[in-house]
Amino acid sequence: MIHVSDYGCVRVWTLDRPAVHNALNTGTLQALAHAAAEAKDDPSIRAAVLTGAGRYFSAGGDLRELHAVRTAEAAGAFSDAGFAVTRAFEALPFPVICALDGSALGGGAELALACDMRIASPSASLTFKHARMGVTPAWGTTARLAAIAGASTAARVLMTGQEISAEQAFRMHLIDAVAGDGPNEPDDLAGLVPIARSTPNSETSVYSVHASEQRIALRTAIRWGYDIAQGSPNAIASMKRLLARGPQSPLPGDSHESARANERASFVAAWLHADHAEALDAFAHRREPRRSPRAPKT
Repeated sequence: MIHVSDYGCVRVWTLDRPAVHNALNTGTLQALAHAAAEAKDDPSIRAAVLTGAGRYFSAGGDLRELHAVRTAEAAGAFSDAGFAVTRAFEALPFPVICALDGSALGGGAELALACDMRIASPSASLTFKHARMGVTPAWGTTARLAAIAGASTAARVLMTGQEISAEQAFRMHLIDAVAGDGPNEPDDLAGLVPIARSTPNSETSVYSVHASEQRIALRTAIRWGYDIAQGSPNAIASMKRLLARGPQSPLPGDSHESARANERASFVAAWLHADHAEALDAFAHRREPRRSPRAPKT
C-alpha cells in the first residue's frame, strides 16, 4: 500500500494502489502513519516526500471500504485514522513535501494539505469534493485550509467542489510551486539511485514507482529535500515547531482539542446523514444524486 525508498537523506513515500487511483482505506492510512513514525526514529532522514503511483496522487477515500461504514463509531474511526496521519506528519522533526504528479480528490486533497509544502506538475489538480458526497472534511482540513487560503477562499473551495488546476492552486497558495522543465528544474537526481526499503502489498513495480525522470513534481520535491538537508537539523525542527504553533490548526478562539472535536463531530453527523447515503448510491450507479430539501428553521 505504501512503497518506501530513500534518495540519500530524502525519504520517499509512494501511495501504491494505482489500480484504484491510490484510494485511501484504513490500511493505507495506518501504513502511512507507521511509515512516518519509523522515519522519525531514523537520524539519517532529513526530509520526506509523499507522492502517488500512476496518474493520480489519490482519488480520496476508498468507497469499497467506506460503503460498509454505517455507524457513528465506524465513521469516527475512519476520521481518526486519517487524523493520525496528519499528527504523525506534524510530529516529524523535518518537513514533509507533497509531490503532486496527478489529481488529488477528497481525502487525497486533505492529505496533500497536511504536508508542510506542496509542489505540483502542470497537469495536477486538487478537488475538495466533500460537499458533493454529502460529507465534511475529517482530518483537520477545515481550519488548515482557512489558514492557508483565507476563510472566503476556503468556503468557495469546499462548498463548490470545483476542480482546481495547478496554476489556480498556486494563486490560492494551496501549493507552493508548479514544477516545469525550465532551467531551474533539475533533469536528474544527482546520480542517486533510490534504495527500496519496503514494498508491502505493492501493486506496481519499483521501476514504475520511481521512474522519476518522468515525474516533474517528484523530482523537484526531492531536490527541495536536498536543499533542506543543507540546513541545521535542530534549526529545521525548531522552525517546524514554531510554524505549527501559528494559526494553522485551530479555528480562531478554539483550542487544538476543541477544533478537532468539532470537526470530528461534524464529519460523523454528515456521514450518517441521508444526503451522504444518496451520494454514495448515485456514485455507484453513475447518476446525479437526488438532494434532500434544506430543513426549515424551527
